[in-house]
Amino acid sequence: MKQQLTWKQYRAIDLTLMGAALAIFEFIIVRAANWWFPGQPFTVSLAAAITSIVYMRWGPWGAIHAVEAGFVFCFFSGATGRQFIIYCVGNLVSALAVLLLKAFGKERVRTGHLSLVFPLLVQVLMQAGRAAAALLLGAGPAD
Repeated sequence: MKQQLTWKQYRAIDLTLMGAALAIFEFIIVRAANWWFPGQPFTVSLAAAITSIVYMRWGPWGAIHAVEAGFVFCFFSGATGRQFIIYCVGNLVSALAVLLLKAFGKERVRTGHLSLVFPLLVQVLMQAGRAAAALLLGAGPAD
């Protein structure tokens, strides 16, 4: 007789698979950016998109993926310790988006007009968190 997965086991498997997908795609994006577009001052990232999905599925557990996205991006980009802090802590600010899910309910966010706002909010919070972390670490607004 086959044993059924518990809710915790299912969540752990789902979080692990999303984390693996995030790490693989961020690695590919960083490598592609360095290979094909080395002169560009920015890169595209799937961090906010994947983190948004995890927030929708599992709520605050998505914070793990937000930090992971910053770590993976920095690791494969050859970032400094300061950049690791900026990206990891900055991405963690996106966890505030979970409050929107709590206030309106996941189903309403998923099916209504907020379905467009939620991923954008996660992205904006990540960027604002990175900017705030950089300012706290001594970067000026013009840096």
